[in-house]
Amino acid sequence: MTEQKSGSRWRGISAVLFDLDGTLLDFFGDAERALKKAMRRQVAMPTDWAAFFEVYVAAALRRWDEYVAGELERDQMRRLRVADALEQTGLEVDKTEAVVSDYLRLLQANPTVMPGARQVLAELGRRYRIGLVTNGLLDTSARRIEGTGIGSYFETVVISEAEKLFKPDPAIFYEALRRLGVEAGRAVFVGDSLEYDVAGARAAGMRSVHYCRDGSAAEGDPQPDVVIRDLRELLEIL
Repeated sequence: MTEQKSGSRWRGISAVLFDLDGTLLDFFGDAERALKKAMRRQVAMPTDWAAFFEVYVAAALRRWDEYVAGELERDQMRRLRVADALEQTGLEVDKTEAVVSDYLRLLQANPTVMPGARQVLAELGRRYRIGLVTNGLLDTSARRIEGTGIGSYFETVVISEAEKLFKPDPAIFYEALRRLGVEAGRAVFVGDSLEYDVAGARAAGMRSVHYCRDGSAAEGDPQPDVVIRDLRELLEIL
């Protein structure tokens, strides 16, 4: 769904801020490829890959929430989100550690840019202040940004681990806005998560775009200002 540039909700916008993983970079696609490669090296492939990877995604999200809540240290979270999924394969402990190590290296080394992301960043950057706010770990996020070369598009990059602030806390959005010198009412946030991106942006007083590649409509709260299936739709909206 797109909305024409003349729409009143976009009037006065001077900054566009983006989420990183799941929006500009294909985190779970990269994670699946990295995990599959790491497990093949240890001869640890499950018979039902799709079911296994669903377990990994659920574990990754759960362990991240525990990390944000202060219940886990960073390195514990990194290990457990993979180890939790590997438990169902019956893999030996030493091989589990090898998979975790290999997976993290591959994830950082082979980032994938979402379709249209470079074009959108380049074109919007000619007309708006551009920023990035990511719920990410400093080393992984920095390496993935550097590996794709997209860092040059941003006037500011705010990484949650570095700031000790995590979406949807509006404070992390305020920090990005402060660095850009832009008021919340003159900024829009683009992200793939209703819980973290849309809810956080709304709490900060920003307008929001939900990037939803499967095109499913957002139901209930929080409601974004608009839903898009392709990042290039932003060029029609803004």
